[in-house]
Amino acid sequence: MKAVDAEALEVDDSTGQVIIVPKSAVDQILGTEKEKDSNLNGTLWGLAIGGAGGTVVGAATSSRASNEGTSAAAWTAGIELVGTGIGALTGYLGDSAQRSGPALYRSPKE
Repeated sequence: MKAVDAEALEVDDSTGQVIIVPKSAVDQILGTEKEKDSNLNGTLWGLAIGGAGGTVVGAATSSRASNEGTSAAAWTAGIELVGTGIGALTGYLGDSAQRSGPALYRSPKE
């Protein structure tokens, strides 16, 4: 993006040619390079959500496990660990798959 004025944006295309685009035709402009971001936050969110889901499922099905001769606490803990692992992996992959760059321009909300 080269310049912004009240009515239009000046941008370079892939050949370096300047194009003038009316602001009314633009919702947003995203950069081409992703901002440096750790995948840790996605992993932690996935870990928390997966752990909570695993706890709920483990607790809800623990009576069936105890009928089969398995400790209800061990069953719940095992299901919780599986849910935590799946959630952490899903969060990590989801966070690393985001490829959009920073917003260079967003049209004002009307």
